[in-house]
Amino acid sequence: MVNYTVCPGESRQLSDTYALFGQIVNGILTTLCVVLGSIGNIHSIKAVHFTNFDKNRGVVLAVSLLALALWDTILLWCAFFYYGMKSITQSPRSDMLNLMTPFIHAFSQIANTASIWCVVSITIQRYMATRDPFRTTRHSRVPVITSFRAERRKPSLTFIYCSIYRRHFRVPIMLSIVAILINIPAFFEIVSKLCYRMPEGRLGYGLYITSLRLNAYYKLWYKVVFRMLVQSCGPNAIIFFLTIWTVFLLKGSNRSRRQLFQMSESLLDRYNSKETMQTMVSMMLVVKFLLFRSLSFMLDIWEVTFGYGDKLREYIYVVDISNFFGGFLTK
Repeated sequence: MVNYTVCPGESRQLSDTYALFGQIVNGILTTLCVVLGSIGNIHSIKAVHFTNFDKNRGVVLAVSLLALALWDTILLWCAFFYYGMKSITQSPRSDMLNLMTPFIHAFSQIANTASIWCVVSITIQRYMATRDPFRTTRHSRVPVITSFRAERRKPSLTFIYCSIYRRHFRVPIMLSIVAILINIPAFFEIVSKLCYRMPEGRLGYGLYITSLRLNAYYKLWYKVVFRMLVQSCGPNAIIFFLTIWTVFLLKGSNRSRRQLFQMSESLLDRYNSKETMQTMVSMMLVVKFLLFRSLSFMLDIWEVTFGYGDKLREYIYVVDISNFFGGFLTK
């Protein structure tokens, strides 16, 4: 006879306040972000395709934007099936979702890493285009006969695009492969096991944290130190400094343009407002990225340094907020 343990979390009673909080944040707001974010990513893919591929402009940046939209969409739906669907359907102990959770957990980590480094790649390309625009244009150019054929065909994303622009897909593919390799341990952090559900009086599947995830060395060196370099502080530093430097380069190029050409007052005001808008948008994107992406890393530090202890309830609140911020940033 096989003896089954009681499923984890069966005896834990959550307050009515948290139940309402989880329903709003994990359920309603997260689902809204997933739907709107997916629609926005689909429209961005179409816009980038029609504007860049069919007109043969900025193909390298367009490919990176397509990869970012793809990984962001995967991340959004991983978030929905990870915790959004449980809150919407009011079934936190769903056996089907618990069986899927270990895989969703790993794929969400992969998508998050790939998405972050796609943003880094786009930031680097913007910096290179600002520093040396003629070199970037020259490398993005396609053969004349290709452009002639492109004018004759209707806009459609076919395998012809992949054959023409296949060399531009190398960086996103390499980033995706590296993201998968980096997050292989995530497949072994959570496992679903058959256990006894006391309230229902039946067997079901519960989620258990593996010994690997609980290992002190793993939490310190992989979850904190390694991920700090490849998923938090490292990418954040690259994005921050390159964006600041790009803003300075844009200011310098706009100043040189004003000195080179005689401009009317209205045209000068237009350039000034455009420059101010570029600076504000760049800084807002950097601040939003740093703020929303860094919270999950701070939770890893909290877990390693202080543990849960008597602050488990506060930790759960912060985890839910961090998950929502990640989905909001993706949207």
